[in-house]
Amino acid sequence: MPKKKKGEEEEAQIKALKNQLMYKNSYGLVTSELDGIYDEIDKLCKKAPNEPVTTLQLGIVNRLIEKIKRLFDNDKILKEISTFIAAGDNPEYRDVLTVLRQLKQALNRFHQKYSYIFNINFRDELGEYGIDPSDVLDIFEPEKEEG
Repeated sequence: MPKKKKGEEEEAQIKALKNQLMYKNSYGLVTSELDGIYDEIDKLCKKAPNEPVTTLQLGIVNRLIEKIKRLFDNDKILKEISTFIAAGDNPEYRDVLTVLRQLKQALNRFHQKYSYIFNINFRDELGEYGIDPSDVLDIFEPEKEEG
């Protein structure tokens, strides 16, 4: 197998760094969203755990589940979580809170597994290759069209 030229190696490294940065950006978005909805559902669950979530809350939770599953498609435990089906009565706060806790744990596993992208060495490496973090989309945005 022929050796890669230095330019090809650098191109491959830049592509890998941009991919890692995309996941880091996406992680930040879903973490923020999850923290917010988790806090709200937790408060409501303490007041009335047996009450059903609203249709709006259910939609937010289901979209969040889909985003996190898309982001972490190789997490075996996360694969077991499915969106809530709005057929008849909505699920109770306590059930939704349980799923939200599982999502938080998936994010923690991701952070541990890919800890490199969260430290200063990663940021320094981006700088070495001239990668501007604002130029990299998150995984949920459509790709920019060139031309």
